[in-house]
Amino acid sequence: MLKILTFSSLYPNNVDARHGIFVEQRLRQLSAAKPIRPLVVAPVPRVPLLGKVMPQVKGLERIDAETTRHGIPILYPRYYHIPKVGMTVAPLSMAMATIPVLAELKSRRHDFALIDAQYFYPDGVAAAIAARRLGVPYTITARGSDLNLIAQHAVPRRMIRWAARHAAAVITVSDALKGVFESLASGQRRVEVLPNGVDRSVFRPTNRAAARAAIGAGAGLLIVAVGNLLPVKRFELALEALALLPDARLLILGGGPELARLRRLAIEREVQSRVEIRAPVPQTELPMFYSAADVSLLCSAREGMPNVVLESIACGTPVAAVAVGGVAEVIKRPEAGLLIERASPPEIADAVRRLAAIAVSQSEVARCADEFSWERTVDRQFDLFSSIVAEQRRRGVSA
Repeated sequence: MLKILTFSSLYPNNVDARHGIFVEQRLRQLSAAKPIRPLVVAPVPRVPLLGKVMPQVKGLERIDAETTRHGIPILYPRYYHIPKVGMTVAPLSMAMATIPVLAELKSRRHDFALIDAQYFYPDGVAAAIAARRLGVPYTITARGSDLNLIAQHAVPRRMIRWAARHAAAVITVSDALKGVFESLASGQRRVEVLPNGVDRSVFRPTNRAAARAAIGAGAGLLIVAVGNLLPVKRFELALEALALLPDARLLILGGGPELARLRRLAIEREVQSRVEIRAPVPQTELPMFYSAADVSLLCSAREGMPNVVLESIACGTPVAAVAVGGVAEVIKRPEAGLLIERASPPEIADAVRRLAAIAVSQSEVARCADEFSWERTVDRQFDLFSSIVAEQRRRGVSA
């Protein structure tokens, strides 16, 4: 039984069940298929003084200290963090707060042989500090904005390079992100691309008419866009494109700080009667929304390997997506969708029109997701972890 500790501040909790759900999905798939004993340490920022005036900080304070989800135990230790100002010290603060927790776990409750860190900064750097203190190997998975955005800052970039240099392996979720990493931190001897998978038992086509009836959508061209309402997701481009598609309707599933601005923009562009913004829904309900749509839309400025593209295709709905990150590694066949090279409303609207005009069955689209099975990713992930632990044990014996 391989004992693995997953270290990530991006992990679901009792306050936000969707926070970092992509990390949980990968771990669940691994633990269900392979002989591992998982444990998660998900550090939570503690923001002094601001908790009384900032609603989002109050939410953090309500997160349980420890819980179990899907049979996996999770600890949520607190570390001190000051927004914006604390960016450069966040890894050290996170490490200092979690090293005692990890040391206690290793000595008494869970003698883990490997730390699997998700997201390079601050999580990966903090995990690197802790792992070196405890004498265990570690891996770090890069997921997108950690390398595409945060690594543009000088101090985080130096810390990321240091953590990568000492890692047993670095994992990226796409070939594109691997290229970004190698240009940033050349010399890491082991870089593995382990793309996200899609659970085909959940994400599969449903008859479009039945799906529309189930979600309360009418007839006509329906576009769906799924994601957190953040500036980087650029949902405003979807609204601008909708203004050029007078016969279409747009359904957005997501919540976040951009909600009020998007609603105002819909009124300004006079498309409010054709736009509906609904709160996020559980994973098990998402397939009905994907299946109901004629086209799925992704306008992000940055992505690693977006799950929403894989999920939509697996449900038989083609995707019009801006060509960022690993999107082109998913939309490789015309049945899967269209890549938008320039993120402008006219090009987005044109891509939607072209996809809507193509008579491709849901089953044909869904077949494009066949190569993104979790089985393949999980096999490679387990083999990587096993080889790292075996190598560490050989070194211990020889020493």
